[in-house]
Amino acid sequence: MKKNFIIIASAAIIALFLFNNVKSKKEDMQKKETINITVTSSSFSKGQPLSPKYAYTNCNGENKSPQISWQKIDGAKSYIVICDDPDAPSAKAPRPNPWVHWVVYDLPAASTELGESASISELGGKEGKNDFGNYRYDGPCPPAGSGTHRYFFKVIATDIDSLKLSAGATKEEVLDAARDHLIGQGEIMGTYEIS
Repeated sequence: MKKNFIIIASAAIIALFLFNNVKSKKEDMQKKETINITVTSSSFSKGQPLSPKYAYTNCNGENKSPQISWQKIDGAKSYIVICDDPDAPSAKAPRPNPWVHWVVYDLPAASTELGESASISELGGKEGKNDFGNYRYDGPCPPAGSGTHRYFFKVIATDIDSLKLSAGATKEEVLDAARDHLIGQGEIMGTYEIS
């Protein structure tokens, strides 16, 4: 009887230890807050229309990527930049997931901007696959009459040098690889409309 009591008591102590350990890890994940990154652009003002030169070539644009800058974050070892349009295909009837225009990742810690028409490989980063099926920036090209579309340029700081992904990863793959390493994020939004 005494032996059974010792076994049950030991099992209860181990279970309590494991429960508290799992609970503590879950609480740590919930407490993890990210730093707000200030994102700016010399190419467009926050909430204002993008110039046609940043639009997709099929929409009479030049398909140049706009200049994007951000503040350096202490502890950041790499940065991610994503541009997407939550209003595609129509501002009145958006699809479930935003249309992805640009995916950039593994930008070195010293990075604080992407110049206009930046060469990502020369900056030490990688480009992923956008929803046009390309591995580059592809600008706005909303359907005519679909209303004003918003284009969010998001900057994410991580605490790792590399996401360990090959070039050509999707937005989902990039965000999944970065999930436990986010330390800061911010965005700037521009608009575009074709009447």
